[in-house]
Amino acid sequence: MLYLYYFLLTLTLLAAVSMIYHSLRNGITPMPSSRRAAELMVKCAAEEAALIVAGAQHRSAAGAGTATAKGTATTAAKTAAAAAAASTTAAATAATSKATAAATAATAAAGKKVRIIEAGSGWGGLAIALARRIPGAQVVGYENSPLPFLCSALRARITGCPWVQFRFSDYRKIDLAEADIIVAYLFPQGMSDLARLLTSASAKSRPPTLISNTFALPGIQPKRRLQSGDASLSTVYVYRSAGGMIKTNRM
Repeated sequence: MLYLYYFLLTLTLLAAVSMIYHSLRNGITPMPSSRRAAELMVKCAAEEAALIVAGAQHRSAAGAGTATAKGTATTAAKTAAAAAAASTTAAATAATSKATAAATAATAAAGKKVRIIEAGSGWGGLAIALARRIPGAQVVGYENSPLPFLCSALRARITGCPWVQFRFSDYRKIDLAEADIIVAYLFPQGMSDLARLLTSASAKSRPPTLISNTFALPGIQPKRRLQSGDASLSTVYVYRSAGGMIKTNRM
């Protein structure tokens, strides 16, 4: 029994040391977004996903000349716009649900699978919520702190959401060009690093959409700026074609 006690104590100390080390290395602790901020980020991601698949559907319809496909894309775009314009909580929830359904329908019709990357996924709550809210989307969370990474992977299994992926890696070392949407809750230096990565990604493919909690891209005007209404007065920023905006702003 004494050996078990010392084993658990050692494990706890190692976990604490790991958390402190990676927090100092990253410049921030793996703090989760508030419930309201997370819900707002998921809502924005659902709306943006609907617009992305609607665009893919329009391109597919233009190539195939399919009126039905065009109608599905138009519905997705309209429901996404309605969700973006909703002001009350009830109206926003209903509109976002319609946007999610439209995104799912358009995804099936166009064969477009929206890829969402969370830069610094922490304990996994936001990535799991995104995977549940946007069916058919490929959600990948990147986390370089061992304890939050292990907890998020276990959490996905326990909560019945095994299709979301968590990868033990630093988001600053991955190629963001394959992402359609990037979500993040970082810190000022992290946003500067992300701006550099987005500029590089935009040179390879269509610039992704960025949804950021609290911290804005330096010197870039967001497409949307929304208040979450939580105790910290968190602001959610939405940047469409983020990498292209950064590149244009610097020219």
